[in-house]
Amino acid sequence: MRRRRSLEYLQYSALRRSLHPSPRRSAQLGPDFLNTLFPELGYNFHMSDQPKIPPNAPQLQIELDEATAQGAYSNLVFLNHNDAEFTFDFVYVQPGGPRARVRSRIIVSPRHAKRFLRALETNIARYEQIFGKIEEGPPTDPSTVS
Repeated sequence: MRRRRSLEYLQYSALRRSLHPSPRRSAQLGPDFLNTLFPELGYNFHMSDQPKIPPNAPQLQIELDEATAQGAYSNLVFLNHNDAEFTFDFVYVQPGGPRARVRSRIIVSPRHAKRFLRALETNIARYEQIFGKIEEGPPTDPSTVS
């Protein structure tokens, strides 16, 4: 059975694909298409918004197996660092449960952690422009999880 998707989701998907276009999609989802799709948002997309790739740049082929493609839900992240690396422990805390489980541990260099921060800030700003401000809620203290 095919899932029905909301107009908001479809608009977000189109925007996401256009900001990171594949070679096949870049001709289909140009700035004119986006300006037509999102007139109420006041966006004015231009070709200069597209990333500039040198003509002879090698393309990175990324493989995604079935298990990884499923992803892992996390509702808590622990962050640690030393002089050489940052460690992100993505945890799932089950409501009402006395224990939590680390679903994934990602270790990155300080330079990559900073690039990750910038990319996350940029994507959150884009998300909030489309869907509105994200309410943070009260901070979670892991020691109080019951």
